[in-house]
Amino acid sequence: MSRVPPSTKITLTREDGYCLSTDPTLIDIPRVHNWLSTDCYWAIGRPLKTVQGAFENSLGIGVYVSVPFESQTAGEKRKEQIACARVVTDYCLAPRLSLLISSRYFRLDM
Repeated sequence: MSRVPPSTKITLTREDGYCLSTDPTLIDIPRVHNWLSTDCYWAIGRPLKTVQGAFENSLGIGVYVSVPFESQTAGEKRKEQIACARVVTDYCLAPRLSLLISSRYFRLDM
C-alpha cells in the first residue's frame, strides 16, 4: 500500500487523451519492471519485488494514453501506461525524481 498523502493524488487529462496521474492503483508495476529490467542498463535484472517496493515507498506518477480495446465494442478505450516517474520524498523537503518513458512514445510531443 502506498504511503502517498491523499492531498497529492491528482489526475490530469489533456484534450488529446494523454493522462497524468499520481493514483498508485493505475501504475502498471509489471510493465514498469519489464522496462527497467530489460531496457535500462542501470537496472538490468532488477527484481520485481524491488520495483514494487520502490513505488510503494515513493510518489509514483504515471502517464497514460487511451487506446482501443482489442476485442471489445467499437469506440471503447482503455488507458495504456506509456511513462512513469518516481519521486523519492518525505513530503517536507526537496524531492528526487526518476523518469522512465516507453521507447515507443519517447519522441512524441507530450
